[in-house]
Amino acid sequence: MSLPYDSFSFGTYNSLADWGIRVVKYDTLTPPKRSRKTQIPERSGMYDFGAQCWDERTVRIDCVLERKISRAQLREIAGTLSRKGRLWLWDEPDKYYIGELYDPAEIMDYCDESMREFTLSFICEPFAFGRTVTQPIASGENRVDYRGTAETPCVIVLKNPSGSAAQTVTITAIKRSV
Repeated sequence: MSLPYDSFSFGTYNSLADWGIRVVKYDTLTPPKRSRKTQIPERSGMYDFGAQCWDERTVRIDCVLERKISRAQLREIAGTLSRKGRLWLWDEPDKYYIGELYDPAEIMDYCDESMREFTLSFICEPFAFGRTVTQPIASGENRVDYRGTAETPCVIVLKNPSGSAAQTVTITAIKRSV
């Protein structure tokens, strides 16, 4: 997927091409780690059970609406953004986040509604998703090119396009070591 520079796509809409919204994005290097600590009386510090899970990440996007549109059109854009969906960003078009807006965005209107500014704070699942890999399988080892940096569930769907029954199908999962 190719996105115009300084834009995001949400669902089937692109912020710049469809709405005239140019963006500046703020993200974090990693999502926050979920703390697993407890205080023990008469002991300094905390006992750490070891953090293994991650909390949701916030992707903050400062928006400038460069087109002059009516308030009703702006409400339609807000309606589209109010659902949970895939968030694609121009600087990493091969990955997407799954997120939604929880907090309302405050809009700053310039004179004669010639330009509007607002900030969208998408609450997203911790890690970005890559494209679904679909490939035919062959006899022997079939490597799947996984470019992620975090553990992810794997879904394998086998389809037999031939008219005969499949025989001796064996699936062996090999976990990537970090």
